[in-house]
Amino acid sequence: MRFKNIEDALAFYKRYANCVGFSVRKSSTTKNKSGKIWKVFVCSKQGYREPRKSPPQSAIALANAISRARENVEERRVKRRRVETREGCNARMVVSSMNDGQFESLKEIPACFKVDRWTKLAAKKPIFELDTIVSTSYAQVGQQNRMISDAWSQLYKCMDLAGRDVDKLQYVINAAESIQQKLEEVVGGGSMSNASTDLQTYFGCTVPNIVEIQPPPVSVTKGRAKRMKTGVEKAVEQQMHARMCHYCKQVTSHDSRNCPEKRN
Repeated sequence: MRFKNIEDALAFYKRYANCVGFSVRKSSTTKNKSGKIWKVFVCSKQGYREPRKSPPQSAIALANAISRARENVEERRVKRRRVETREGCNARMVVSSMNDGQFESLKEIPACFKVDRWTKLAAKKPIFELDTIVSTSYAQVGQQNRMISDAWSQLYKCMDLAGRDVDKLQYVINAAESIQQKLEEVVGGGSMSNASTDLQTYFGCTVPNIVEIQPPPVSVTKGRAKRMKTGVEKAVEQQMHARMCHYCKQVTSHDSRNCPEKRN
């Protein structure tokens, strides 16, 4: 890509940056002995600001004295903290001068800086992609993804044509409801694909009707707060004679100290 001068190259890069969502500024200029010029345009957030150097103690004392004198004359102004504007962005564009006086870009804009949402095929892409192939045939999976992309693209086009017109939107809703009814009639006889069927297909086995393997019994962990009672202790508790509880006035196996009604 060629430009008549540096201003045209900067204007082109500014238009692109405005569409993508960032701002640009001029950077370094290099010139060799033969007169060839290289001009660099970078993002406004390129690089990092150097921390300010601390002044000597004498300068600090003088500044404090001046500030105290100003406070006596006028009210001190409240200054907001300056926002950090340098974040190390690597977006850049380099142009070099040609023999005819024009400027040429050394390389095109990288693909990583071309945002998909500004292209005409932004909506024409798969909504989901599976890392592993669930279906047995690879060709069918690719065809299904393309058909899903085309279906979503058609739906987006219909919504774009409808806009905010109430009549057109109602027409789209009625058409979608009729399509839903037809799909329910078609899918009603067959089995719908869900997460359970996908997992069964992936692992190559089905869920049995009767589960023979049961989970293991809960074991005593090291950090258990209460000690588990032995069989002897449980038998002794079962053989305990009934006694009168002075709190609930009932003949039970507990006393007034551990009465359940007392806890409530």
